[in-house]
Amino acid sequence: MYYDPKLETGGAYLLTWKPDFVSGDLKSMVQKFERGTLGICRWSTGGTKWMQPGAPFFFLLQGLVDPGIIGWGRIRSQVRQDKHWDLARRKVGILSNYVDVEFSFLTKHNSDEAISRKALLEDQRTKDGQWNTQSSGTRLKTKVAEGVRQLFNDRCVKIPTLDALPDVKQRSTEYFLEGAAKLVQMTRHERSTAARVACIEHYGCVCQACKFDFGLFYGPEADGMIEVHHLRPISQERKTSRVNPTRDLVPLCANCHRVAHMHGRNEEPISIKRLQAMVKRSKSNEASR
Repeated sequence: MYYDPKLETGGAYLLTWKPDFVSGDLKSMVQKFERGTLGICRWSTGGTKWMQPGAPFFFLLQGLVDPGIIGWGRIRSQVRQDKHWDLARRKVGILSNYVDVEFSFLTKHNSDEAISRKALLEDQRTKDGQWNTQSSGTRLKTKVAEGVRQLFNDRCVKIPTLDALPDVKQRSTEYFLEGAAKLVQMTRHERSTAARVACIEHYGCVCQACKFDFGLFYGPEADGMIEVHHLRPISQERKTSRVNPTRDLVPLCANCHRVAHMHGRNEEPISIKRLQAMVKRSKSNEASR
């Protein structure tokens, strides 16, 4: 089981939701929970990249309408990245952090069982919590988390323990079967070996997004390794077309090539300039740590 060293024993995570107003989505979630059909949900963790499966979380509703804690549950996966929930950021290739969660309790924002932000700020047991945070993934200290548990108990919502429980849904020793033969019919778009060679002769075996050189990093055994990326997806062509090896092709390392096509092979790939900007931003963030 994965452990989060930043999470205190008996502590909890804080997952937030800040709609512009209390939308029908929350009502639908509560109804599904009451019917027992909500199941495992995916939730954004903001900038938090590490969470401990089996650890508890509290669900904080933000906004102008009755903000406060309206639920609790357990983390059911490690954090992973996927397309950003915000459409504008998704269009430019920005990813968001997500985690799977399972609610043990969820109620309406205006119910007697909800803990208002006012109550959280005024109660001595919870006043030190970050109840005005706008981002998910905050770690609550043990004292504050225990205070929330007691406030829920006062409202007849029982939380047996805040200790991280072994996550039975995490597969650590399970085996899977692979290797069976399967006949597959598919359309394969032919690529020109000559065009690949001409592209590499022009640019060299260096990734044009991150400047990674396999030969320099791994040694002479890996010299010459590089992938060639089509700036205009060949799968979008309905017939044989001409390819300019210096204008239509560019060398990319395997990582950058994968990111370029992160939205799918049949979708418009991320531009080289955008890839370069992503690499530059990552290096800048690493240097500022």
